[in-house]
Parts: sequence; C-alpha cells; structure tokens
Amino acid sequence: LLARLADAGVLATAITHVVLTHTHSDHYNATTIKQGGQFVPCFPNARHYLGLADWQDPHIQTALEDPNSVEGQTLGVLHQCGLLELVEGDMHLGSGLTIIAAPGETPGHQIVKVQVAGQTLYCLGDLYHHPLEVEQPGWMCTWADVDTNRMSRCALAEAALAEQALLVATHIPTIGRLERTQTGVTWVAI
Repeated sequence: LLARLADAGVLATAITHVVLTHTHSDHYNATTIKQGGQFVPCFPNARHYLGLADWQDPHIQTALEDPNSVEGQTLGVLHQCGLLELVEGDMHLGSGLTIIAAPGETPGHQIVKVQVAGQTLYCLGDLYHHPLEVEQPGWMCTWADVDTNRMSRCALAEAALAEQALLVATHIPTIGRLERTQTGVTWVAI
C-alpha cells in the first residue's frame, strides 16, 4: 500500500483520514508497519475512523489484550497513539466526505460517501461481496446479521439509485452502478 501510494506521488505523512469499514483484519491490517522491532502507524498524521460497535465487540476487546494479535498490533497501536476515532452513526468529515453507518457485516460496519463536482461515489467495504448479493439482498456471509445487513443494503441501494452513484466494493473487482430491474436491483460493471 505504501509503495503504491508513493508511486502515485502520495506520501504517507500527507494522509489525514483513514476510514476502517469494519473489524475484519483484511480491512485494517495495513494501518501499521513494523519498524525497529515495534509496530507504528503507517499514516502518523491521520485520524483513523472505526465504528464504535466494532470496537466494543467482546472478541475485539479480548484480542486487544494480546499485544501479538493482529488487533493489538494495529487497532491497539492506533489507539495508544491517539489516532483512533470511534464513530457512532453517521459522521461528516468535510470536503464532500461522509461516513455512513451500514451495520450487518459487523455491528459497526460503515461505508464512505464521496461527493465531488456533482458526482457521488460510495466505498462499500463489505456491504456486498459479490454482485449476486445486490440482486439477492438476503444472500450474505453466515456471520452477518441478516436483518440489519438487509436494511443497510436497501438504504444504500435507494440512495445510490437516486444519486446515480458509482460504487466500489472491496471484494468486487469492478467499479459499478446499481440499476433497477423488474424484480429489484442489479450491479452493472462500468
């Protein structure tokens, strides 16, 4: 991640906001790096935004007690450095950026809405893992809270359709848009 940012001319010290969509390690494990035998933040000048409900999860709290756990080496380090901000509900970050609570995948799962020059982009984290989940909003991973996740998906779908928004989901390889169908909604790769 740091090398790719550097290739794009972006210094890690220039990053001021990092939104952690949820507490599955593939969504936060690049936030620290080992230097001199200890883990330090990759983005030392950034506020790191995490859903409060995820932070309060008993599994996360237990894992944080172990300094050798992924949670301890990342979320724990960010917290100790004063860089972790816990978010409850939606939060406007300014400059067209909004964190939107979208629980279901985890209790504190959140997505990001970016509005620039009349265009809207949603970064969805794990709200959807596959385009079929858009067409079948009840299909989801076994660990998800079915009712809550379905509500989050429906809220996003209505907003994205109304705004003709672009969508990026972590595990879907294409940028997409949602379109209405006779039976509901579908993901259209663009």
